[in-house]
Amino acid sequence: MKKNWLWLLVNILAAVLFFAFIAQMISIGTLNGIAKQMTAEVGEWAGRWLILSLAVTPLLTVTRFKRLVTIRKSTGLWAFAYALLHLFSYSGRFDLNLQDALFDIFNHFEYWLGFVALVIMLPLALTSTNRAIKWLKKDWKRLHKGVYAVAVLVGLHVALVKEDYLVLIILLALLVARVPTLRQRLSKLKR
Repeated sequence: MKKNWLWLLVNILAAVLFFAFIAQMISIGTLNGIAKQMTAEVGEWAGRWLILSLAVTPLLTVTRFKRLVTIRKSTGLWAFAYALLHLFSYSGRFDLNLQDALFDIFNHFEYWLGFVALVIMLPLALTSTNRAIKWLKKDWKRLHKGVYAVAVLVGLHVALVKEDYLVLIILLALLVARVPTLRQRLSKLKR
């Protein structure tokens, strides 16, 4: 228990917030109300979990705080769960008619970017088990590099929907921090 405190803390926080969003959706009652009130907020949290997941490697490089590794997988999975809830709340505009929601998504480039990011996240989430890691071997790592495309797509989605480029800048900075030369320089900061 002592060595998993960070993992436990992150997962309790994510779960409590996730189920609070669901409870809030139930209390709102109308699907259109859910869509108006919840879509943006849940989407922002999906982005925060993605940022945290991608921040683990650069933070680990700089701080050498090894317990950060314990939250990388779970923060990525929470990003996916929140992104699904984001899509669900968005579909509330269409009385949960997924066909109408998808039609609207494919008619708005900025929404399409977010949807493609979610589609890419699906196999990443499904293969985040220890069994999948063993089964896929080296291909697992290659598959999970798809998160870099997710980061760019999500950053563009947020930038175009909200006309706010901060998330895009943060996500791109986290990707740049993975460039081997820069990563070596970051690792020297702690010394």
